[in-house]
Amino acid sequence: MICSTSYPGCRRRTGPEATRSKQAYFIFLSMEDETGIANVIITPDLYERERVLVTRSKFLLMEGLLQNQDGVVHVKAFQLLGLSDRALELASHDFH
Repeated sequence: MICSTSYPGCRRRTGPEATRSKQAYFIFLSMEDETGIANVIITPDLYERERVLVTRSKFLLMEGLLQNQDGVVHVKAFQLLGLSDRALELASHDFH
């Protein structure tokens, strides 16, 4: 299992990368951080349950099965959670 988070300095790319299967779509996200890119696979059932999170959340926490084959990382998502950006607010430090 892996947990990946999209955060400032990290890019999450969504787009027309969907594959149709029996009238449903698999969604593919590319998440990138300082370690590289992970391809996230979201099943049609999970997408239907979490459509708003996938399309509108700034930050996502994903849990799923990790596959690393020939240096290419894939995560089949089992669960998606939206994270609040309020937890990222930092107080200013005045050192003078």
